[in-house]
Amino acid sequence: DGNEVCPRKLIRFWHASKYVLYLDDIEKQLPTTISIAERYYMMGFFLEKNFFVAEAYHFYQQAIQMNPTEDRYTRTLNEFKKMIKRP
Repeated sequence: DGNEVCPRKLIRFWHASKYVLYLDDIEKQLPTTISIAERYYMMGFFLEKNFFVAEAYHFYQQAIQMNPTEDRYTRTLNEFKKMIKRP
């Protein structure tokens, strides 16, 4: 119909139970000595790198809620928002 299409043409459909297992696997790899806010931040990072954009956004927001004074979390979320708004 003449509309521009994303060149990646990628949509992932995951069963909820498989997604939960995926999250558990990521969490198991995180250091146990880090704060809860840092765990949320790292989960967001790994999800973003694996194209789970909406889920990453949620985890970045959680990191900021847990530690609103951490500038790195705020900067990352702001850059993330800019990235996902690109045409």
